[in-house]
Amino acid sequence: MVEGRNIAKEEVLADIAHELAEARPDLLDPKRLELDVTGAEARAALEEDVREARF
Repeated sequence: MVEGRNIAKEEVLADIAHELAEARPDLLDPKRLELDVTGAEARAALEEDVREARF
């Protein structure tokens, strides 16, 4: 936020993840994050959250 980057955009999050992984590889695996965010499990969790929010 301080840098004015739009964290709602996937490419911005990916860039930030890669920057963090370079600085602290013990904290984050950016490839794993990408798989987790774009995978079927994440999609199903989002859809469930949307269903719950409608009620």
